[in-house]
Parts: sequence; C-alpha cells; structure tokens
Amino acid sequence: MSDWVKKITEKLMPANTSRVLVVDPDGLFSYTILQKAFLDAGYAIHSCKTALDVRRVFELELRGVGNKVILVVDFPYAPHPDMRGEVLATSIGYRDLFPYFDAAALKGLSYNALCTLNELKPLVLAIIAGAYPIFSDILGILAKVYRVQELASRAYATQKIGDLYGSNRTLAVALDAVFPMLVDLGIITREKVGVYRAVSGIEIADERVAELFVASVIRLSGGKHISLDDFEYRDWHFFFKPKMPPYIGQSILTVTASGARQGYVEFRKEK
Repeated sequence: MSDWVKKITEKLMPANTSRVLVVDPDGLFSYTILQKAFLDAGYAIHSCKTALDVRRVFELELRGVGNKVILVVDFPYAPHPDMRGEVLATSIGYRDLFPYFDAAALKGLSYNALCTLNELKPLVLAIIAGAYPIFSDILGILAKVYRVQELASRAYATQKIGDLYGSNRTLAVALDAVFPMLVDLGIITREKVGVYRAVSGIEIADERVAELFVASVIRLSGGKHISLDDFEYRDWHFFFKPKMPPYIGQSILTVTASGARQGYVEFRKEK
C-alpha cells in the first residue's frame, strides 16, 4: 500500500466508528487501489452526487445500522445536525496528502504518478534545508534524540537550536514554521502539544531520487564526501533511507575505494 493511500485509510478508519461521510472534491475515491483498500476492510462504498443522494443513503444504510459504510461526496457538503452523531464527517484532498504541490496541477494524475510524487518528499526536504540552514540543523538535533528515545519535545529542540542561533523572536517564528512542515512531510507526527514522534526509516526506492538526496546531504554537511562505513548513521538517513551507492545511471556521485574500508561516496569530478 502506498504512503498516500495509507494516510487516507488511517484517517477514515478510526477505531471509534465504522460509518464515515467524507467530502472528496479531488475524486481520490476514483482510484481503484483506494476503493480496494476499503472494500478489503469490509466497508461498503456509496458515492453521492447530490444532497438528496446523501440523505437517501444515510437513512437506508447508516442511521441506526452497525455496518461499515463510507459515504463519498464529491461536492461541498455539511452534514445536517441529525447526521453528526451517527457518522464521522471529514474531508480528504490533494492538499492533505501533498501540501507542497499545487493541488490543481495534480488533477488527473495516475496512481503511479502520485506514488512518484510521494517519492519526491526527500527532495522537497533537501530543497527547503538548502534554502534555510536552520531547517537542516533542527533535523540533525531531532535525529540524535530519536536514536535514543521515541519522543522529542519542541522545548528541547528550541534549547539546542538556541545554542547555535541565540534565543530571539525570529527563532521562535522559524520553529513555528519548521515543525508543521516536518509533520506535513510525514517525517514526524504530533503526539500532543509540543511533543513529536519520529516516522523513521522511510525507504527511498527510486535510485535517481536517492542520488540527489545523498548529494544534498553531502552538500549540506559542508563536507566533500560520506564514508560508506557510516553511511546509514548519518543524521538525515535516520528519517529517509537511501540505498547504498553506487546507483544505476548515477551522474552526480561516484564511489571511491579506500583500502580495507568500504570507501567514500563523493561528487563526480568534471573531466
């Protein structure tokens, strides 16, 4: 199951209810793979085109019934007061799944294309960190915490980043932006106010993305190479796990042997 499909199923299959009314303006339920995920879980899916359809399905299939039902509405809709106690009312859309992409540009993309977009998350992370060094520094701080415990507090990250940048209002504003962005990218989840859990070990399957990601890690570290002996222990590699180079068709990086050691991955030198 792809990450974006998993996000939807986790949101729409809470433990406390089995009857859901979801507003789906982007037509995500038109993807067969998403329908199958709910059908395999025992849900009946009803697609409604009008408010009258919603009322009819609600009265016949949901009210007072314990069946697993997903009622999908593809237009703006607010459930009536008598419905709210019977169903979980929510919405899904491209903006929830891919917050850093233009939702209008995603319309009509195939399932495989959306999965590829998900693969680009490491590059989005690298681009942001390249533009704002504080982003990279916070990732390093969080990675060190998560290697020894499951939860990290914003207060601790603020204290450690303050040692580097000093404590001021600008720093607080930056952190207000960084943590929600990390949550949107699926790198951490918010457990409660000021406390976050890591989503570690996200595999980078596409070798082209992996090469660009590793190149970004080298550049942001201020070094010229990464030893393959400690490749998997790099702070950034805690969150996203690229496979060990060399990569098929690599054009940016090269691997240099080094005696008994595995060697180094570094930028390819221009001839």
